[in-house]
Amino acid sequence: MADFTVRVELHGAEWEDYDGLRVEMEAEGFAAVVHGSGGAYELPAGEYAFSGDLAPEQVLVRARRAANRTACTCSVLVTESAGRAWWGLDPAM
Repeated sequence: MADFTVRVELHGAEWEDYDGLRVEMEAEGFAAVVHGSGGAYELPAGEYAFSGDLAPEQVLVRARRAANRTACTCSVLVTESAGRAWWGLDPAM
């Protein structure tokens, strides 16, 4: 199984658009949190984690499908991860 970090930028978006994006991304299997030894942490707005047996291009299709359900045009970047490190993320509720 591969881990991915996905960044979606909504062009001309308001904060409410990112709230809607989060709902759509979660419906496609993406998570807005990452898990580590210290617990779960919130990713920045527009950033998501995905784990699955998919190629990066297939993850991109899912992310675009979710983003296209918002009223905004978008840019999407998918990166396959060999590991993650972070600092300063807020603990997930």
